[in-house]
Amino acid sequence: RYQHASEALPYQCIPADRYYNWALARCAANPAIKLATGISVQAVHREADGFRVDTSAGPVLARQVVDTRPSRNAHGDEPLLEQVFAGCEIQVQGYPTDSAGVMEQLRADAQGLLFDYVLPLAEDRVLVEATRFAAPGLALDVLQRDLEAALAQRGWSGATVLRRETGRLPMGLPARHKQTSGWVQAGISGGGLRASSGYGFLRIQSWARQCSEQYARSGQVMGHPDEPRWRHWMDLTFLRALKARPEQAPQMFAKIAGALNGDGFARFMSDGARPQDWLRIVAALPPALLIRAALT
Repeated sequence: RYQHASEALPYQCIPADRYYNWALARCAANPAIKLATGISVQAVHREADGFRVDTSAGPVLARQVVDTRPSRNAHGDEPLLEQVFAGCEIQVQGYPTDSAGVMEQLRADAQGLLFDYVLPLAEDRVLVEATRFAAPGLALDVLQRDLEAALAQRGWSGATVLRRETGRLPMGLPARHKQTSGWVQAGISGGGLRASSGYGFLRIQSWARQCSEQYARSGQVMGHPDEPRWRHWMDLTFLRALKARPEQAPQMFAKIAGALNGDGFARFMSDGARPQDWLRIVAALPPALLIRAALT
């Protein structure tokens, strides 16, 4: 068990509904933005002076398009792995609120790596998530059983459930298609997720800021920046190793946690690892396994 602390990068949980309502308020305050909800996009076509977006409410004309529709099919292939999770927010008294259980009970079975998140949200509320790194297509009912086991282990089976959540995140998608001038993909399909962790919020916020600044300067939108080749290669090598030898995955993650201090671990998870952090990680992992994965 490793316990880290970072004054520079504290662990944070941002409720989706608060963020969504904040974004809606920003849109409503800007007269240049028209928000149309409850409408599906069916196709995007290039035309002489821009694009025609076919929707369930009729066509919309646009000079440029930022396409955030999540579609794995856009990549043509499945990811190396998926991060799938099932969680619930429960009422619990007396659980400490000063730390987050990020990868508790690391273990592996025939279906891959699994672990629990235990995140205190208030003095009387805890979010518990059962999470797996597994081959694409794992049924969510497997995660529901994992979640019930995680609750039972902590004596929380009878706790009041305030809400439930599930998710499925691709890890290690194939290289993105080249972006078309004036029509860019963003979000998951555009490369918003970090392959080795599934984290995307900070990356997407950074892209959104860069995209808006470029549009203000030049009138041109931009997609997500390309992943540095060395980091993309290291992420895919790590994922191939996890996929090939899932029984070694708990030990690998434990070695990563043990090789870094609190600030280094936070940087690694937040997409800001420094060269010295990567050197410590590589030195801690089994070299034979990584070499085999790199040559795959």
